[in-house]
Amino acid sequence: MPTLSGFWAGVYAYPNDPAPAVNFDCELLQSGSVVTGQITESHAPGQMLVANINGHLTGFNISFIKTYQTTHSNFLWEIAYDGTVSPKKDEIIGVWRVGGRQGTFNMHRDAGILRESEIRKTSNKKDIKVRG
Repeated sequence: MPTLSGFWAGVYAYPNDPAPAVNFDCELLQSGSVVTGQITESHAPGQMLVANINGHLTGFNISFIKTYQTTHSNFLWEIAYDGTVSPKKDEIIGVWRVGGRQGTFNMHRDAGILRESEIRKTSNKKDIKVRG
C-alpha cells in the first residue's frame, strides 16, 4: 500500500474572509502512522514562509499541526489541520483551524515532480540496457 511520502502541491482558503487563497508546496514523510514534513508558501511577492508539520494518519483520516519557522508575530500560531485522504493516496481535502478562524485546504501529489522522477528512472534503465 502506498504511503503519503512524497511531494505535494496545495492551496488553503479563507471561505468567510476576503483574504486571498494561499498556494503551497509540501514534502511529506510517512513512517507508520506518523506523518511529518515541511511546507513552503508565499503570502506576498518576495515573502516565502517555511513551516514544519507533525501529525498522524489513522485509516484515511489525517491530522497535523503546522508551525511556521519564523519570528514574525503574524505567523507564531500553531495551525491544526484535519483532512481525508483519497483511497489512492493522491489527494487530501479538509479544514484548518487557528484561534477563532477556520478555512479549507486541499492538496494533491505533485505530478510534475513525480513524472520527472519517472523519466530519470526510465532513462537510467535504458542506459543500463545499452551498457549491458
